[in-house]
Amino acid sequence: MFISGRFVKAPLTLFSLMTVIFFAQSMRAGELSIPDRIKADVAFLAADKLEGRDVGTPGGAEAANFIRERFRSLGLKSGVTDGSYFQPFKIKIGSQVTDATFLEFIAPDGTVTKLTRGTDYQPLFFGGDGKFDASVVFAGYGISSEDPAYDEFKNVDVEGKVVLLIRREPQQDDPNSPFNGTELSRHAELDTKIKHCWQHKAAAVLLVSDHRSTSKDESDPLLKPDYGPGTASVGVPVCHLTRAWGDKLLAGTAIGNLAAAEKKIDESLQPQSIPLEGWKVRGNFEFVRTQVETPNVIGVLEGEGPLADETIIIGAHYDHIGMGGPNSRNPNLNAIHNGADDNASGTAALLELARRFAERGEKPKRKLVFIAFSGEERGLLGSAHYVKRDPVVPLDKTVMMVNFDMVGRLRQERLIVYGTKTAEGLEEIITKLDEKYDALRISQVPLGVPASDHITFYRQDIPSLHLFTGTHPEYHMPTDDVETLNYPGMETVVSFAENLIDDFIAMPERPKFTKVEEKDPHAGMELSTKGDVPYLGTSPDYGDEVDGVLLNGVREGSPADKGGLKSGDIIIELDGQAIKNVRQYTTVLYAHKPGDKVKIVVLRGDEKTTLDVTLGKRGETEKQ
Repeated sequence: MFISGRFVKAPLTLFSLMTVIFFAQSMRAGELSIPDRIKADVAFLAADKLEGRDVGTPGGAEAANFIRERFRSLGLKSGVTDGSYFQPFKIKIGSQVTDATFLEFIAPDGTVTKLTRGTDYQPLFFGGDGKFDASVVFAGYGISSEDPAYDEFKNVDVEGKVVLLIRREPQQDDPNSPFNGTELSRHAELDTKIKHCWQHKAAAVLLVSDHRSTSKDESDPLLKPDYGPGTASVGVPVCHLTRAWGDKLLAGTAIGNLAAAEKKIDESLQPQSIPLEGWKVRGNFEFVRTQVETPNVIGVLEGEGPLADETIIIGAHYDHIGMGGPNSRNPNLNAIHNGADDNASGTAALLELARRFAERGEKPKRKLVFIAFSGEERGLLGSAHYVKRDPVVPLDKTVMMVNFDMVGRLRQERLIVYGTKTAEGLEEIITKLDEKYDALRISQVPLGVPASDHITFYRQDIPSLHLFTGTHPEYHMPTDDVETLNYPGMETVVSFAENLIDDFIAMPERPKFTKVEEKDPHAGMELSTKGDVPYLGTSPDYGDEVDGVLLNGVREGSPADKGGLKSGDIIIELDGQAIKNVRQYTTVLYAHKPGDKVKIVVLRGDEKTTLDVTLGKRGETEKQ
């Protein structure tokens, strides 16, 4: 269980202990078929009681305990020296507003009003800490776009000013709107709006809800402090302000109020940005982060013979996104996201494979290490902790990693295997096995997008495979539930994986790692508001807390590689702007176009190095 932000290696609760005992007895007695046995594990991990298995929650701890007891009951050795099976690491998961936070409005007549936090306004963590004392500018929806041509920052100076913005975007009810019709476009995202304000050097942002969000029940609820994209701050203080206060700021101007501003923008599709003469705002937003411990769960099946020290890692992440929030595909819905496919399915596959290998009665020729990772949903943090800080087996003795993430939706017998070119001969092994396996149609992908824990091992020059049955509308939604999975299909996937791992165990020599030409994972996606999207070719470390952006890797042949950037560099400045985190880094990068030349300052060890880089075009293939 979790108490005061610390993971306590406590006994199982009565509920989980009885569940483990029941399933263990049923399996020994042969009472459950294999699909039912897999379903029982998924049902436990994806139960409402576990509330989405988020890190730092009792449900996340319950899942970790369940996995540990299964490893222990199967006779797997603890992967950590204290015998606990738990490899804990710390994650910052939330924030609290401190008592030093305040917001005051100074009216044109000099009247000072101190606003009430939680009633009149709510600071948002993703904006970051900061003090401000400045005049106010209204900048509509905070959009700066070339396609469609609409820029609310073009004719107004927001540098050093507090900016009043409306959420979402114009013409939301018009199917012919250039902003993606009645569907919200990228211009509606908070991240996009606030990045524009940061780029234009605003002092702070006051965000008010749009009329569509408040018109149904005439309520105007404030967002929670942790609402917003990601965990790194943008670098400009942001708060959510009530529409009533937004109307007070616009009163006496040519616009009049928020409703009038929205109506005029909808009708003309012309920006209505203006300085709010006479108004000043001063304040201070200050946050402290909430930190918890969460464990990777590690069980080991020792090898025997001359290759016993060579290790195959079999992994799956067990965490999910809890009650939703920014990582949900419906971030406004506060509901349990059970994560049956993502990734109770992969964890159940891991447990089934552990059972099969443990019950053979003989040691494999190579060591098998089973790892249930935590923190994957927050940026592959568990696997990053393992490879960077605490590999229980030396990385140079790790010969293969096989990862399971979303293997519960086998459709038309199609299984996707990513990473088939990360070692010599992998494609041939999988092809031969596919020919023998009539129950599956295997799609081989050389590497795949860096969206799961296998990529962390690949970055350490370890051959890595990732098994996946495809995405679906229930991905990161509350509807990803137990009854939606194909359990006979999961049995087929596990059996295929067992045969595949047997082939790796039997190889006379360790697989030889090969570097794969990495196509940009965002090719074809519109990530910028300005025409063609620039491409650099770096792999940032999303889990490392450094002052800047630590690079996990640099894609071979990419603009970053040609410009001299290296893995381990910390980017501290880009195009003359100081960089504190990944959010600021991408903001500055995406303000450019392919072909632009930029200066990048990196910290390499204790030395600062300035590099000249010409940006490429996103989606282009690097030259090897």
